[in-house]
Amino acid sequence: MLNKTFKILIFIQTILITSVLSFTKASAAEIIGVWNETSLLTHQVASQTSFITPDKIHIIAGATSVVTSKISFADINTDGSLSAWVDNSTNFPKPIYWHRSARKNDIIYVLGGAMFPPYQPLNEVYYTNASAGVLTNWFITTPLNIPLQLGGSVVSGDYIYYAGGFSNNVPDVKDNVYYTLINPDGTLGTWIETTPLPYPMYGFGMIETGYKIIIIGGLSDTVFEANINPNGTLGPWIENPVAQLPRLIHRSGITRVGNFVVSVGGVGGGTTFSDVYYSEIQTDGSLGPWTQSPNSLPTPLCCGSLAATDTHLYYTGGHNSQTGVYYETVYEAPFSEVSEGLDVPDIKQFSSPWNDDEYDTATTWSTNPSIERWGCALTSSVMTLNYHGYSTDPGALNTWLNSEPDGYIRNGLLNWLAVSRYSKTHSNSKGYSALEYKKHSANASLLSGEISNNRPGILKVPGHFVVAKGITGSDFLVNDPASNTNTLLSQVETEHGGTYSQINSYIPSTTDLSYLVFVINEGFDIHLFGHDGVEIPSDYSLEEPLTDDIDGGTASSETLGVFLFPKPENGSYEVQISGPIGNYQLDSYIYDQNGNVNMSESLGTLAGGQTDSYLINFNKTNSEDSSISEVSFNSLLSDLDEAYSNGKITKRGVYISLRVLVQTAKKSYENGRIHASKILLNVAKKELIKVTPRFIEQETADYLVFKIELLTNSL
Repeated sequence: MLNKTFKILIFIQTILITSVLSFTKASAAEIIGVWNETSLLTHQVASQTSFITPDKIHIIAGATSVVTSKISFADINTDGSLSAWVDNSTNFPKPIYWHRSARKNDIIYVLGGAMFPPYQPLNEVYYTNASAGVLTNWFITTPLNIPLQLGGSVVSGDYIYYAGGFSNNVPDVKDNVYYTLINPDGTLGTWIETTPLPYPMYGFGMIETGYKIIIIGGLSDTVFEANINPNGTLGPWIENPVAQLPRLIHRSGITRVGNFVVSVGGVGGGTTFSDVYYSEIQTDGSLGPWTQSPNSLPTPLCCGSLAATDTHLYYTGGHNSQTGVYYETVYEAPFSEVSEGLDVPDIKQFSSPWNDDEYDTATTWSTNPSIERWGCALTSSVMTLNYHGYSTDPGALNTWLNSEPDGYIRNGLLNWLAVSRYSKTHSNSKGYSALEYKKHSANASLLSGEISNNRPGILKVPGHFVVAKGITGSDFLVNDPASNTNTLLSQVETEHGGTYSQINSYIPSTTDLSYLVFVINEGFDIHLFGHDGVEIPSDYSLEEPLTDDIDGGTASSETLGVFLFPKPENGSYEVQISGPIGNYQLDSYIYDQNGNVNMSESLGTLAGGQTDSYLINFNKTNSEDSSISEVSFNSLLSDLDEAYSNGKITKRGVYISLRVLVQTAKKSYENGRIHASKILLNVAKKELIKVTPRFIEQETADYLVFKIELLTNSL
C-alpha cells in the first residue's frame, strides 16, 4: 500500500507540465558551500522530519517500504560535520510517515501523518521538550480537526499552523488552513480554520518570516504569501511573482536559515533533481527572487528532510523516484550570509616599506629585483596567512623564505610548502597548529566551497596571483596585490589575458604536512610508482616564469614542471623521468608530517627513449631519514657502504658478499653481458632476503631489494 501510494504521487507529478522559468541572479556572495557526505544514518529513510538542538541534529520516524518509529540523533562537531548517528533509547509513540514537525523554543510538535500497514491517516498531535538535547517523553495534545498528511506546519509567535495536505489519500487533497494558540505549558488550544489556500495542495514548503506565512511550490512553481494578523488569523493568500520558482518543485527540503529560505532537491514532472535554490527575505517579510546555487546535492533526492544551524545545512535521507532507492546518506553544506566576502586584509606588494626590498635573490636574474615587481604570490600568501591569524607582511615573509633552503624554487617561484612550514613554526591568534597546503585545478564550484568553508583561495592567472575571498553572482571577489582597482576575478582575467587555472588553498590542520615535491625542466615528465609497481596518481603542472607586475616582462627563469604528492605513507617509491634527449635537473623536496624538509638536486641526461629511475626511501616522521638516489650500480654500491657503516648490515662477510655480487654485475653490464648482470643481481637479491633480519635490518633490506628490482628492470 505504501509503495502504491508513492506511485500515485509520482503519477500525478508526471502528468503535470514542467515549467522552467528564468529567475534573477542575486548579487550577494554565494551563501551555500559544497555539499559533503557526513556520517550515515543508522537506517535508510524518507518522509521523516528533522530539527536542531544546540549541539545535535535529530530525525523523527519516516519510512521506506516499511514505516519506522525510530528517533535518531548525531552530535554536531565544531567544523559542521556530524558524529556517528545513534538511535534514541525511546522511540516515537508509533511508527509514522508523512507527518510534519514544528517548533516553539524547546517544544517540538509532531502533527498528523499516517501509519502502515494497514494504511491509517492520523490527526494526532504530539509534543516533547527538547531542552536537554534528547527526546524521551512524548505527550499528546489537541488533535487536528481531520487526519492530514504531507501538508505544512509552522509556528509564528504564540500560534501554530497546519495547511493543506490530504486526508485519506492523494485524491482527497485539502486547501484548509488551521491554527491554534500554544499554551505556556506547551499544550494546544482548539484548532480553528483561517483563510484557506488558493487551491488544494500538498508536498509544499511552508515557512514564516515574522510578518507572513509563505507557501512554496508543491505541485507547482508558485509562491503564495499571507500576512499574519495579531490575533493569529491570516490575510488573503497573494501570489508573489517575483519569487516564482525556477521550476516545478514538489517535496523538496525547505527551511529558513538566517534571512534566507533554502530549497534542496525535490521532484518535478516525474524527475527527481539535485538542484539547490535560495531566496532572500525582504524587509516586508516577502521573498525575493530565487538564485540557483552552483553547489547542488551530490545525487538527486526528494522526500528527505532539511535542517539548519546558523552556519550549516543538513539534508538527511531521501528517495529517488526514478530508481526507487531510499538513502541513509546525510549531506552537509556550510552556509554564510556574508556578502562582502571573507575578511581578508587587502595588502599590496607596492606598499612601503617592503616594496623596494629585493624579492628572493632577484638581483641574480633581474635588473629590477623588487617585491613590487615580482611579489604577487608572496603578497597573496601574506594576505592568506594574516586571514588565518598569522601576523606578517611581505617584507618579513620574504626575509624568512630567503633564510630557508626551500623558500623559493630556482629563480623566484614561491614554494607553497615552505609557507605551510612557516605556519607550523610561527604562532597565530586563532590557535591553529599549522596550515596544510592543497592545490586544485580551476573549478568554480570547488572555489565557492573553499570560500564558504572560510578558506580564501590563491588563484593563478597568467603571470599573476590574486586572493579570492567571496562570490558575487557568477564572479568572485578578489584582493589583487598589484592593483587598487581590480576587485573581481573577471577584471583580473581581462587584464592578464586569460582565465585562472589553479587554486592554492591553506587548510587549518593539526595532523599531516608531509609531501613529495619534484621540480624538473620543461619537457620532461615525472611518474611516481609505489613498491607494488602501480603508478600513483599525483598532480603535475607547468609553472611559467614570473611576470613583472609593472612592465609585463618575464623573469630570466625557464618554465618548470612541478610534481606534488600529498601525505605519502612510509616506504619506498620509484620516480621515473622520461622526455626528450638532453640534460635535466631534478630538485627533490621531501617533507615529513611536521613540514620539515629534506632537499636534494640530481643532474641527469636522457638518451633517445631512455627512462631514468630514482628510488625514494620515505620516513613520514623524520625527513632526515628520508632519501632519494638514482637507480644505478654506483648508487646501489653506495647504499651498501652506507648501510654497513651505519650498522644496518651487522656482519662484514654479508656486506662483502653483496658488494662483490653487485660489483661483478656492474662489470658484466659494462662489458655488454646484460643477461649475466641480471642473474648476478637476482643472486644478490636472494642473498639479501636470506640473511634478513638476522644480519640486515628489515627496513634497510626492503629498500635494497626494491632498488635491485628497479635496477634489474632498467637494464
